Order: sequence, then structure tokens, then C-alpha cells
Amino acid sequence: MASMNPAYRRLDAERWAAFYGIPYQDPDGDRFDSLRNALACVAARLMGHGAAFAAALFDIVFTGAAGYSDEDFVAAAARAGLDGRAVIGAIDTAATRGEHQRAQDDSVRSGAFGVPTFVLETGEMFWGQDSLPLLRHRLLSQV
Repeated sequence: MASMNPAYRRLDAERWAAFYGIPYQDPDGDRFDSLRNALACVAARLMGHGAAFAAALFDIVFTGAAGYSDEDFVAAAARAGLDGRAVIGAIDTAATRGEHQRAQDDSVRSGAFGVPTFVLETGEMFWGQDSLPLLRHRLLSQV
């Protein structure tokens, strides 16, 4: 599978940010450690604040082009009501790495092939941020 052109990926992200009226700054791919960021999110989830931490880290990464240091994790944790040093300490634990691997395995089993992928309990899958309006429509039609 060919990878997406980084310049086009950045342009596409900038276009969608403008469409949604939200700030956006592309992170430095040479410095950004996506695995460490993902493990920090898993650690926060295991502490009961995964969604709040992920939202805060996402904001730090894509509006401030940060997410490169432990201090960014501390800032995200504070916004999420967590102890940042506890999150950092949990990043490289067997529990965090095991949960990260389990989530990846579950994603592959469900047929996910990219980010973002949403799989409903029915098994119906929605892939790509451009399918969010369709996902929203599907979820609201179930009410």
C-alpha cells in the first residue's frame, strides 16, 4: 500500500480545519513520536480519563505543534484531571503496552485499515474523517 504524500496530507488537514473553523498546525513528523503519544493515551484510559486526555493532547499537538516532550503529557494530563507524572510513568508498563496491542489487534479483526475508523456494534464500519457526517446521520437515525 502506498503511503499518502505528506504535503498533500497536510494540505488536506488544513482544508478540513478551515472547513470546521478550528485552528490547526501540523506537527513536525521528524520529532513527533506517534507511538509514545498513543501509549500515553492508553495509559490515561487505564486511569479512567482516556477521552479527556486524548482530547487535550490532540489540542496541544495540532494547535501548538507540540506533543514532543513529557511536559506536553503533563499539560494534557492536568487538563484531564490526571497526575502527569503518573501518566508518564505508566507509558512503558506491560499493562499499557498490552492494552495498546489488544486495541490494535481488535482493530485489525474488525477490519479497520486507517485512522479514523469507527465500528458500530452491528459491525458497520465508517472510515475517514470525511465519513463523519455519514456516521452522525447513522447514529441519529437509530434514536
